[in-house]
Amino acid sequence: MANEIKIAASTSDPEMIRNLAASESPSVRLAIAENPSTPDDVLVRLARSNDMDVRLAASKRLPADQRGGGNVDWESLPLAERTPKIFMSTTVHNPDVRVRQTVGLVYGSSSKIAWGFNKQSDRLTAAMNAALLDLEQNALARRANAVVGITFAANSSVGSSATLLGSSEGIIVAGTAIILES
Repeated sequence: MANEIKIAASTSDPEMIRNLAASESPSVRLAIAENPSTPDDVLVRLARSNDMDVRLAASKRLPADQRGGGNVDWESLPLAERTPKIFMSTTVHNPDVRVRQTVGLVYGSSSKIAWGFNKQSDRLTAAMNAALLDLEQNALARRANAVVGITFAANSSVGSSATLLGSSEGIIVAGTAIILES
């Protein structure tokens, strides 16, 4: 398998990349997600992986027009870079910021956390980062440039936050997407 990982990390052959992207090994798929030669269509597939490390690595490398939000005209969005960034805050009102328009509630979800993590805290951190990335993409799809009033919720496999540290599987992040005045 070490040889497959080395090949996955260094090959520029699109057919080889596509074949290795279908590997059952998360380590091989992660190497493909991080490979600069990986075509966008393969990154899109890997961004939907059940393995959180693979999903995050692929999502970071996707061009903006390939990230969530359906048929969004990403080029017309502010900050429509390869990795868009927007202002996010848990504060609902900030006296230093003038809101031009509130554009609606947005949310992000990490779905199930990959079981390959060694510690629960690592899994929760990765899940929160994935949920924030999803929140950002949903906000950008609504042409927002900020999200305020962000809240987090974690649920276990039985749907309760009471056993959060024992068997948490998902993080939900919600906030209000807004357009700040320039």
